[in-house]
Amino acid sequence: MYIRTYVGLGQPVQPACRPESGEVAASRTSAGILTNDVEITDKGVLVADFGIDRRSVKSGAKSELASLIRRLETDPTITEIKIHGFTDCTGKNARYNTWLRRERARRVRDLLGPVARAKVKFVGPAPLDTFMGPNTDRAGRARNRSVLIEFHSNFTFEPEQPITAPPCHKQLIRRALRQLRDDRNLDSKIKMRLGAALGTSLAGRDDSFIRPGSTSWMFPFRWSGIGEYFRELCNQPGGAAGLSASDLARKLLDLDRDIINGLNSFRREDQRPSTILNKKAALESQFGRRLKALFRNKAQTVYAEY
Repeated sequence: MYIRTYVGLGQPVQPACRPESGEVAASRTSAGILTNDVEITDKGVLVADFGIDRRSVKSGAKSELASLIRRLETDPTITEIKIHGFTDCTGKNARYNTWLRRERARRVRDLLGPVARAKVKFVGPAPLDTFMGPNTDRAGRARNRSVLIEFHSNFTFEPEQPITAPPCHKQLIRRALRQLRDDRNLDSKIKMRLGAALGTSLAGRDDSFIRPGSTSWMFPFRWSGIGEYFRELCNQPGGAAGLSASDLARKLLDLDRDIINGLNSFRREDQRPSTILNKKAALESQFGRRLKALFRNKAQTVYAEY
């Protein structure tokens, strides 16, 4: 995929424009112009709101990028990263804009860990006739002063296959991945979390997570798995064929909440003092060590911040 085919968004070459009164000074503050400096789009992760004529990544953007950087560093399914730098229409000339776009891309590349940097196949300026959107107001220009991080995983959203073909739960996971990809209303962060978790399961790695619901008197949560969750859906009356798109969407949101609520239950238990002999040791033995290993070695690290 070449960036020219999707980054331009139909925007023509735009002549140089003048910033509004106070826009230059505002763009160079830590608060900047935009509410959020990092945006997850269907083209990649956009790091926006660089100051006018500035190439440094703001501290707020670094904070918002932290979870993505962890994933790029630890997720073995991510095999290729491309980093494209952008400017708005206020630059001095083509040579200057090319330099500024390249420098912005390099500054974002430098935030990556050594494993992720080894996967970077391109870092540099996007073509000068491409923008992330219009330059018609200060917010649009702030969004264009940006860097786009594009990355590819070795699992893909596969075409929908007959859900009656065995095994049912894998067919249903593939259907869920396709529905996640096509859902334009679902929060992009939820799509990223669930896409990573479902892809991990299809790739055959440990897809387990902590889920509310006790199997013993000691803890109010238990181990479960993505595959197990979808097998339960297949075994319900009507099976996978009986799940409408809206039903599956609700089940995906339930799964996302289960993963987050299970983590929160574990953390509350971990922080609560206990008078029961060896309860803390049992918590660490049964849940803590395995959970830390999962966060180090699998795509569900996107849930680690919850």
